[in-house]
Amino acid sequence: MGRDLIIEQYIQRLLDWEEPVTAKTLSALAEEAGLGPDELAAVQKKAQDHLERGRNYLDFDRLDDAIDELTQATTLDPLNFESLQSLTYAYDQRYGKQKDPADKDQAIALAKRCLELKPSDEDAVILISSLEQDVNGRHRLLWLGLAVIVIAIGFKPVMDIITTRSEVVQLTEAIDPEAPAEPASPDSPESLTAADIPIQFEQPGLTLDPRQSRLDNYEDASYYTLQAVLLNTSNQEIDALQLQIEYLNDAGDAIATDSKDAIADNNAIVRPGDHHAFDLIHKTTPDLASIRLSVTTLD
Repeated sequence: MGRDLIIEQYIQRLLDWEEPVTAKTLSALAEEAGLGPDELAAVQKKAQDHLERGRNYLDFDRLDDAIDELTQATTLDPLNFESLQSLTYAYDQRYGKQKDPADKDQAIALAKRCLELKPSDEDAVILISSLEQDVNGRHRLLWLGLAVIVIAIGFKPVMDIITTRSEVVQLTEAIDPEAPAEPASPDSPESLTAADIPIQFEQPGLTLDPRQSRLDNYEDASYYTLQAVLLNTSNQEIDALQLQIEYLNDAGDAIATDSKDAIADNNAIVRPGDHHAFDLIHKTTPDLASIRLSVTTLD
């Protein structure tokens, strides 16, 4: 039997499998199909290609295409947490835009599967809670900065820290500044004032596209949110990128300084011409007027 046919039969068995897949299941299916190390590597390569295409579609908000690609990735490599989390995020994004209950149910089911693979995944807990309570997108994003998450290890405060979403690894709904805000429930926190925050960034070989750079002032706190996409315009691959973040007031003085792994070691390599999305939330003050980003590590 030819290699391509062996791989095709293995993939078909995966598609036909209706129960949650475990490592033992994969091993049994591979043995049944006669897959060797080379064939398994070829299947994983196909899965990785689907994941990369799905990420690129997510970067440009092409959610239907992203879901198609990421579904293929999770089918071929069902124990790949990164693919599963990306697919969960894509369904959450589409639910936020289209309000199809089927997308909401799928996002919740996938988030629960993320918890099965990684019980410490706090982002999945946040997403499940917010979707089941039907929190709107703006409040869900705020929740990432405010929530005290109850997880298996106990109470873990997440205030006063940067919450990262390298690639698309945090499961929040993207916010369209032009879209009308959804009505808030009486108990939901409401932003008193909001402002777009300019960003200073200059780095040869890198272009920054800030999709959102926003300060929200609430009665008891202020939060800065950044959603951005980096474009590698150099002729070199990038596998790690750390940024220094300076939060500046009107006079240009630093209110606070922090650092962020915009491209972490466990992310896919960003090749020339590739895009890479990252987000953060930071608790700050109403005096924030601008942000200055500078590269501290580039590998």
